[in-house]
Amino acid sequence: MRRGLRSIFMSAMNFIFILSFLLISLWNVSCNGLQISPLLSTVVDACQRGCHEIRKVQNQRIKTMETTGSSDGLSFVELKDELDPRSVFTEADGAAQRVITESLRAAWGEQLRIIGEEDDENVKIKSGTTIEPLQQDMFEDDIPFDATDPIDISKITIYVDPLDGTREFVEGRLENCQVLVGIAIDGEAVAGAIGIPFPDGSDDLSVDPTIVYGLAEYEMAGVFGTPLKRGQIPLPKHRDSLDYPRNKCEPLW
Repeated sequence: MRRGLRSIFMSAMNFIFILSFLLISLWNVSCNGLQISPLLSTVVDACQRGCHEIRKVQNQRIKTMETTGSSDGLSFVELKDELDPRSVFTEADGAAQRVITESLRAAWGEQLRIIGEEDDENVKIKSGTTIEPLQQDMFEDDIPFDATDPIDISKITIYVDPLDGTREFVEGRLENCQVLVGIAIDGEAVAGAIGIPFPDGSDDLSVDPTIVYGLAEYEMAGVFGTPLKRGQIPLPKHRDSLDYPRNKCEPLW
């Protein structure tokens, strides 16, 4: 009996915590507008979650190939346009877009406009799924919360390509896959994140994904996760105030 009551109590406390978080987020958005610093932070975190969903699919794909001898190991592959091999859609696309859009909506409310590449019918989240709150304070030292004017949420659009390079993913060319999440204000691109699920090009899941982010007006850019080693990289692990000096805060819109 006590164990049952304890379970009910813990479930109720978890519900209250999540509800309180949502109400606070909605109050901040509706009363104070939306600040670019926590918005970019949640976009980076959501992009990282998208990468992890793609890696989960790849991990299951490897297991399926090993146990069944399947040539590709994917449980679902579909051409949105039968005449275009680049229009391929897999469970990785759906899973990545699902976690990105739903976690951002949980953070900022249904009024946040999100345009994803995949149809909503393919990416609906299961009812009763618990969504962990996104991190909002990644850039509080770089952009103080009150450094910019609040943004009217109706002016914001989030663009999501959950798996840019789906054909390459299906063909096993993992180094050519990325997750793209962009922020536009009044139709103008101002910030975003690029997630690279397989930064070394292999399916070694012990190697963390890479997230490259940027905010145009602040000339602010950096990397979370595994440093990239191709081209002109590695980039700095995180934004360096010596490389990107800033002595004033200019509005973004």
